[in-house]
Amino acid sequence: MIKLEKLKIPLELKFAILSGVLIFILWLFNEYFSDSIKLILYITTYIIGGYFKTKEGVVDLLKNRKLTVEFLMILSAISAATIGSWHEGAVLIFIFALSGALETFTLNRNERELTALMKFQPETAIRFNKDTGKEEIIYARELQSNDIIIVKPGDRIPADCLIIEGLSFIDESTVTGESIPINKKINDDIYAGTINLSGFIKAKVLKTNNETLLGKIIELVQNANSEKPQTQLQIEKIENAYVRTVLIFVSLFLLFAHFILLWTWQESIYRAIILLVVASPCAVVSSIMPAVIAGITNAAKRGILIKGGTHLEKLATIDAIAFDKTGTLTNGKPYVTDYYIKGNKDHAFILSLIGSLENKSNHPYAKAVTDFIQNQNIKINKHIIEVNDHAGYGISGYYDSLLLKIGKPNWIIDEGELGYFFEEINFKDSDNSVMLVSFDGEIVAAFQVKDNIRKEAPKSIAILNNLGLETIMLTGDNESNAASIAAELGIKTWYSKCLPQTKVNYINSIKSASKNVAMVGDGINDAPALALADIGITLGQSTDVALETSDIILVKNDLTRLPYALKLSRKLKTIINQNLIFSFTIILILIIANLLQLINLPLSVIGHEGSTILVILNGLRLLKEIHF
Repeated sequence: MIKLEKLKIPLELKFAILSGVLIFILWLFNEYFSDSIKLILYITTYIIGGYFKTKEGVVDLLKNRKLTVEFLMILSAISAATIGSWHEGAVLIFIFALSGALETFTLNRNERELTALMKFQPETAIRFNKDTGKEEIIYARELQSNDIIIVKPGDRIPADCLIIEGLSFIDESTVTGESIPINKKINDDIYAGTINLSGFIKAKVLKTNNETLLGKIIELVQNANSEKPQTQLQIEKIENAYVRTVLIFVSLFLLFAHFILLWTWQESIYRAIILLVVASPCAVVSSIMPAVIAGITNAAKRGILIKGGTHLEKLATIDAIAFDKTGTLTNGKPYVTDYYIKGNKDHAFILSLIGSLENKSNHPYAKAVTDFIQNQNIKINKHIIEVNDHAGYGISGYYDSLLLKIGKPNWIIDEGELGYFFEEINFKDSDNSVMLVSFDGEIVAAFQVKDNIRKEAPKSIAILNNLGLETIMLTGDNESNAASIAAELGIKTWYSKCLPQTKVNYINSIKSASKNVAMVGDGINDAPALALADIGITLGQSTDVALETSDIILVKNDLTRLPYALKLSRKLKTIINQNLIFSFTIILILIIANLLQLINLPLSVIGHEGSTILVILNGLRLLKEIHF
């Protein structure tokens, strides 16, 4: 069913169409109207068609002391009227208004997307009161972390939650762009604004109303237009000087045509007005932003959120892409494959200590160990104090004044002793990651953890390689594990045992080789590298720090969206180049044709403003899905 709001026509477009209707009436019934009626209708056409652009040009002139293309076009139309070419001036106003309305329609596309997104935020929620055992309806904005909510079939989910009871198919198209419903079960995440299609669900709230993924999407869409691409900024920077130059050049042309070419004053003025029309940079100014906004909208519909046009444009210049491993190239849901408790230690006590400390970390490996210990029916309620998260290394804390450390082997024990220790524990698969545990300075345990590669990762890497990009993996894993995963993914360049600062150093070294580099990551450890890279890319499941630092977010955690974003960016670059070359070429041709007296005012208006409409329509091609 077609929604009525999609049929609403912007006021600017209504005015442009009305001015066009008046021009058509004047042309059709020209012989039947008196001169006074014609004059009234032409003035009405000027006022209706030129209202928005005149207002825009006057505001820029008075408020910002800036001469813009709007000022040039209004001056051209008025000049045409002064020599009696009312019809040509009216056509100029109409086509200029139409192209402006079309551009505004494109630039407002994100606002319409925003309005639609905001409708997906439910106003109310059903909260389960644990004290009374009853259901209560509250405003969704009142939900707090760890509240228990109930979502019935057909309801929208009011917050980002974790399912604790029930299973259902969830329509996640609101936040991921994926139209196929996803089967969700206990311990799966569900997102605000998505729809529970079938089953009864009880879920624990993870994030409050303003922290949800949908909330972040809305904020990003609101800000998408705020950061213009570099090409657009350069055009805007020279626009004022360009307009001043055109006005000076037209004045000199007028004198040159009369005194040097010996044209009559009437012909000189007429040709000067045509020059004023054709030299105006309307098409140049419209070459970029409509295409950029169309590209951002296309990406958003497919679960790729781009925080501004500059990032979409810059993505096309990337030479290399560096990937974090855990949670980016892998599922981010590691599990314990084997473990070791040294000597005759009390297994339950040691595991309880480890679980109590790991439970205070949000690292995927920590969660894997915590889940493993809890599945052994061991309670993790030891009193651990002075907990410190050592980024890139592990976590530490004190129990009864005794230091407990869990993390990378070379952080726990000297490199020279690692070989002997690994022989002692003798884990079966040497390619999996290993964490060691020390308590009171003594090695007491070890865990082997595996994280499966995302099923779409090898295909995505292959596409990126075929597109000519250098793919690089940065991981904290040991060398053996890193080599195995890189080979499975088809990544030729990889670096193991990476710390946050190490990743930054590698990004710096890539940039120092005169390469533009993108960094793809999801964790706090990746934030410095994400910030340093030319383009920072994260997945929707990433930590808040990574989301804030990044320039592009793959909402669905689907790496196949990355090659799509790259192709979209390259197509944007192609379209912008096409538009700019076409625009300047048309201006040059029309200027030469005017100098040779080969065109009249109506043809110059059609040629110039027609080229503006064509570049806008060319940019709108980016709204269509790109196929590989």
